[in-house]
Amino acid sequence: MGSIFHIRLTRLAARVLLLLVVLFAVALLLAASCASSQPATQVAVGRDIAIARCSSCHAIDAEVSGPNPEAPPLKTVLWRYNEERLADDFIEAVRVGHGDMPVFDFNPAGTDALIAYLKSIKSARDPEAE
Repeated sequence: MGSIFHIRLTRLAARVLLLLVVLFAVALLLAASCASSQPATQVAVGRDIAIARCSSCHAIDAEVSGPNPEAPPLKTVLWRYNEERLADDFIEAVRVGHGDMPVFDFNPAGTDALIAYLKSIKSARDPEAE
C-alpha cells in the first residue's frame, strides 16, 4: 500500500513541477513581449522628434547627408557623443554640437525617445575610422 501512495505522490509532484515550469515560461514570454513593444514605440516617437526638430539640417535615416552638409547624419551622432551625456545635455537645454545648433529643451521622455532612435540607426562603424 505504501508503494502505491508513493507512486501517486511522485506523479502528483511531477505534474505540479511541470505546471510551474509552464507558468514560468508563459510569464517570461509575456515579459519579453511587453519589453520589446515599448522600445519599438519609443523609437517611433524618437523618429518623430528627429523629423520635427532635426531634419531641417541632419540626415535622419540612412541618407549620407542632410540639407546642411556641415551637419553630421544622425546615424553617426552616438559615435561623436556619449549617449548619457547627450541625454543630460538635451534635458538641461545645453547647446550640443556647433554654434549654429539650436538649444533643445527636451523632457526626459522625449530625450529617452530621441536617444532610443539614435541607437536604432547608429552606424555599424565609426565614421571617423573610415
